[in-house]
Amino acid sequence: QIEQTPNASQQEINDAKQEVDTELNQAKTNVDQSSTNEYVDNAVKEGKAKINAVKTFSEYKKDALAKIEDAYNAKVNEADNSNASTSSEIAEAKQKLAELK
Repeated sequence: QIEQTPNASQQEINDAKQEVDTELNQAKTNVDQSSTNEYVDNAVKEGKAKINAVKTFSEYKKDALAKIEDAYNAKVNEADNSNASTSSEIAEAKQKLAELK
């Protein structure tokens, strides 16, 4: 799955694979050191979550850009729906947001 990440360089893929290997080894250690079934189950659950959370750098960038775009759109919607502002104030606020984009 990591190797099929669009726009990821080979270095990014290798770094992500290394991180997965590190998380896998830690999960195995946690399972080995568990003293009850409950601890084993928790170690497995935690290990899976950490492994599944590994992303390539390009995925992090894509997520970050999406968050910025979401924040921008929220502010534009806020300006559009502002009852206390005049249409010229709304237009000015949207212009400033567009300049930041």
